[in-house]
Amino acid sequence: MNPIKVFIADDHPVVIDGLQGIFSQYTPKISTESPIEVIGTALNANDLLQNGNDKEVDVFVIDLGFESTKGDISIIEMLIELNASAKIVIYSMRKNINTIAGCYKAGAMAYVNKGDKTSELIRAVNTVARNEDYFVGDTLKSIGLSNIRDPLAGLSYREQKIFTMLAGNIDIGAVEKELGITKKTIENIITMKIKPVLGVSRTGFRDLAMRMNLIDDID
Repeated sequence: MNPIKVFIADDHPVVIDGLQGIFSQYTPKISTESPIEVIGTALNANDLLQNGNDKEVDVFVIDLGFESTKGDISIIEMLIELNASAKIVIYSMRKNINTIAGCYKAGAMAYVNKGDKTSELIRAVNTVARNEDYFVGDTLKSIGLSNIRDPLAGLSYREQKIFTMLAGNIDIGAVEKELGITKKTIENIITMKIKPVLGVSRTGFRDLAMRMNLIDDID
């Protein structure tokens, strides 16, 4: 199994040393997880950004509030501006829910507090490496998915319609009739587009739609 290649940025050397030790000792216990290899580190924003376009990096694990940056989350915006496809896990002591929401809104895919169990960080790195968002505990419930980004933005109108109809427990036959497409086409759209974009299985459509306030919790 190929390791996930990680770049760590934190202005405290002890944190970097600790994470290098945690990742090097980590042994995957389930098939969906991979070993983690640290291929670079930075103690400041400049060194991070100099490596921001490194195509070898699968996931960036970074702190907030570096000197020379304006505001807590500006480092995320700077990295995304440099590398739009960067997959970012924030590892920080900050607990303010608005700061956490701002990190996701700026483009981070996970936020792990330094006080959380290291297993949360490992799960976050593995999840983000698969190009999926990761939320610790009740973070998503506290923030609200619609407050951090529009998850349907990557879907066409027809794809959004299929998602909301199926999430509303509308029979697939009714979806066929309304959209004028076959069941096979609908299933292909679900498999090839909706599930990868939203990061949920078909059984998770309803729960996600309710969290986005697209449907009410009424059968």
